[in-house]
Amino acid sequence: MVPHHRRMRILLPCLFLMCCAGLGFSATQDDAAKPDKLPGAAQTIIDRLTRADDKLTEEYAKNRAAERTKAITDLQKVLKDTTKTGDLDAANAVKARIDDLKAQNAKDDDTDMLGDKKAAAQDPRKAMAGVWTFEETNGNSGTFDFSSDGTLQVRFGLMNVPGRWDVLEKDKLINIVLVGDPARWVKFPLPVADKMTGDIFDAGKGGIKITRVPAKK
Repeated sequence: MVPHHRRMRILLPCLFLMCCAGLGFSATQDDAAKPDKLPGAAQTIIDRLTRADDKLTEEYAKNRAAERTKAITDLQKVLKDTTKTGDLDAANAVKARIDDLKAQNAKDDDTDMLGDKKAAAQDPRKAMAGVWTFEETNGNSGTFDFSSDGTLQVRFGLMNVPGRWDVLEKDKLINIVLVGDPARWVKFPLPVADKMTGDIFDAGKGGIKITRVPAKK
């Protein structure tokens, strides 16, 4: 009979190898624990809705900025007329509102719709830090947790997979290597954005999409 401590020395490496085998993102986790993959026609509809939602959000931001700019122009005319009347209190009130609208536009120029600083305007190493959800075209999904020190944790199902990541300035890429194996790679193009599409070793070009999870405030 094999002693207990020897059985543990055999069992633990086997469990690690089983975990690494799942790093092909072949979804070795219990499939019953996650939703079934949508059929192609349904996924096409969802993708179309996502694109439309993103476009509407972008258009709303542009229209809001344009309306503010128009209001600023009109208020500046009022400010000029009010100043001529000698009513300095009213003129100061109008100027304060103009300054407020300018500040709001300036803030929106540097922030996204959630009020977070736009990733593209930041150092990519700082911009990537945090939690991102991911979906692959082969149906796998989970989260990436990027640390600013270049380490990474990938979570999907019951698995927690280590990795490292770096910014390749010359190639304009975020390069990820999982479990120290260069054959298990993920790449995203710079600049960093709140939603990105990249390439991954097991799903190919455009095979993975990630979305930033807003930090809790």
